[in-house]
Amino acid sequence: MHLSLLEVDSRSHIARTWLGNPYRVHQRLLMAFPDEAPGRVLFRIEAEWASPRIIVQSEAEAEWDAAFGDFAVLASPVQEKSLHLDLAAGDVLRFRLRANPTKRISAGSPGKKADGPRVGLFREEDQRAWLARKASGAGFELLSVDVRPLGTIVSRKNPVKDCARQSHLAVQFDGHLMVTDPRELDEALRCGIGSAKAYGFGLLSLAR
Repeated sequence: MHLSLLEVDSRSHIARTWLGNPYRVHQRLLMAFPDEAPGRVLFRIEAEWASPRIIVQSEAEAEWDAAFGDFAVLASPVQEKSLHLDLAAGDVLRFRLRANPTKRISAGSPGKKADGPRVGLFREEDQRAWLARKASGAGFELLSVDVRPLGTIVSRKNPVKDCARQSHLAVQFDGHLMVTDPRELDEALRCGIGSAKAYGFGLLSLAR
């Protein structure tokens, strides 16, 4: 996997407008893979920095000039590195996950598989329980978790032609985890956790 750090020019009105629409951010990031199917591309916008930054994880190596050569919104050259995590059961790691914790409302009769719309989980206890369930199937156990609510993130697929908006509850989880199944955790890292990945959710970042 490949990891990239993009610093956004906060002085630019165009850059700020672009950064404020996560769906359009995702579309621009995909332009960095012009010659092949990129596989899963996950990203996280961290707007709290003096120069807001975007963390991008991809299976293919990105060609950032193809995405930003004619779109001058970056404050500095992109930083890139290969990501190799030699995970073993029992490893204790720091983690960060910006997620869209949701549940589905059943649209069918009793006993029918839930296939209704997704709704956000707004209570912290429900958010913690959601993350614990995801962890059990993703090869890790939670040791400590700080929960930071980030409100509702709004995107528009085509601001010029379409007034429709997509709203997603955003929660950031930071803490420590213990690896229980390295293969399952590696898969979770590659695929992301939870829904709304095209809107900047699901990227699980680990550090020793």
